[in-house]
Amino acid sequence: MAAALSGLWALACWLCSAGNARLLAENQAELASTAADSETRLEGLLSVCIPMRDEIGNVDACLRSLLACTGLNFEVLVYDDESSDGTSEKLRAWSEADARLSLVPTRPLPDGWTGKQHACGQMAQQARGQWLLFTDADVRFEPDCLRHVVAEAESRQLGVLSGLPRQEIGSLGEGLLVSLIAFVLWGYLPLQLLRRRRELTITAGIGQFLLVRRLAYDACGGHAGFASDTHDGLYLPRAVRRAGWPIDLTDLTDLASCRMYRGGGETWRGFSRNSFEALGSLPLLLLVSCWHLLGHVGAWWLLLHGEWLAVPAVVSQLRLRWQLARWMRQPLWVVPLHPVSLLAMTAVQWWSLVLTLVGKRQWKGRSVRA
Repeated sequence: MAAALSGLWALACWLCSAGNARLLAENQAELASTAADSETRLEGLLSVCIPMRDEIGNVDACLRSLLACTGLNFEVLVYDDESSDGTSEKLRAWSEADARLSLVPTRPLPDGWTGKQHACGQMAQQARGQWLLFTDADVRFEPDCLRHVVAEAESRQLGVLSGLPRQEIGSLGEGLLVSLIAFVLWGYLPLQLLRRRRELTITAGIGQFLLVRRLAYDACGGHAGFASDTHDGLYLPRAVRRAGWPIDLTDLTDLASCRMYRGGGETWRGFSRNSFEALGSLPLLLLVSCWHLLGHVGAWWLLLHGEWLAVPAVVSQLRLRWQLARWMRQPLWVVPLHPVSLLAMTAVQWWSLVLTLVGKRQWKGRSVRA
């Protein structure tokens, strides 16, 4: 029974991801066919907002790729969140070298705010653009990235367009956890429903790349509406949708890349910071954990104990992960580690709950208290 349920769910995830891939491909084709019209609509200013705290290893590569983007008018705002590793000095040098880059004055972190939300809120106050792009220092941009995403958001009259950059993976720990972002996003999220049924509470976004229309941002109250939270990729699209604007996701595999963490320890600490917050409730955590352990990992356990009826379920899981790995340009060695990845994700979600309950979540030397 467990093997049959696992196989059916894996098949459903594969159909969902295949449908999402088709929708995203259709978007790209439609955008390409109206490229000339898109160019005429990109006369406004885009404000790219980047919070940085101790990002000495990312400053140069991020800003170099960003400032090389072409096809539209944009400004770059950076908020140095009390860095202590030389980030401040590098940012000052960049701001002196390129007039498009402005440093937003650093202010003490107010009570009730997390560092990233406060930084983004401060940059939004200074931004002059009709569109705001909130992104991270570890993101790298292809030259056509900004023009492409603004053109897509404009052509579809969106309030928020978020996207998943290509996730660079350089260690086993990163492969186990980071690779699951694409699995959960494209395998579980019904993108068609997200677009057609605005009354549904389904929302999703990626904090690495959040493009929001200024009118929609102001209408929803901006980052002040979720000042104490860490999962802006979830809460900003939700706020914009509640304000009456459509939201959507796009595939940034060919337009941007990101290496979120470096090594297993940093990956574990990073996911522990907000994995429970992404789910939002203990009942949902219980449901997701049971499904992953019984519906996915359980099929592998049955197969190892000679239950050959579990073969279709395991094959379906591997097929889905293989297709996502090729689509998202992930290393193929993450595919057979699927059950280990789910065990690791379940463990980090429960550890994130523990840290939340005892108030011990930390990131970059600062406590996170939501």
